[in-house]
Amino acid sequence: MPVQALAEQVRKNTISIEELRELIAELARSHALTEATLRESQRRRDMEFRRFQEEMRAFKDEMQAFKDEMRAFKDEMREYQARADQERREMNRRWGEIANKMGTLAEDLIAPNIPRVLREIVGCPAEHIEFAAVRVRKRHAQQPGRVKEFDV
Repeated sequence: MPVQALAEQVRKNTISIEELRELIAELARSHALTEATLRESQRRRDMEFRRFQEEMRAFKDEMQAFKDEMRAFKDEMREYQARADQERREMNRRWGEIANKMGTLAEDLIAPNIPRVLREIVGCPAEHIEFAAVRVRKRHAQQPGRVKEFDV
């Protein structure tokens, strides 16, 4: 029964005390049911909130582990890059040494034999050889702009 209708009946004195007691008891039961429903709803909300907090904590832990893993990976990559750079510099140095050595290969093999080559092929006696050297550039005595280079 709606509250207004009940209030109207009370004003007209058409409701009995017994009916009023029954209505109060029904109201108490309804209130108790509402309270129980509210408590259950709060309990479920609290439980879901705790579960959410635990999930967030687990997610935060996972993210921290991921960050740590990425930091370790970055450090490892920096070390690898530094090693690769060092190895590249070392290889470039070695290639430079090899190139220099290849550049002087003919000089290293032939230069010691110049007097013999001059003697046997050109017919120049050893006593006429005044000077033997590797990579010589000689300027003309009277005309300094003239340069002769003798390569073997």
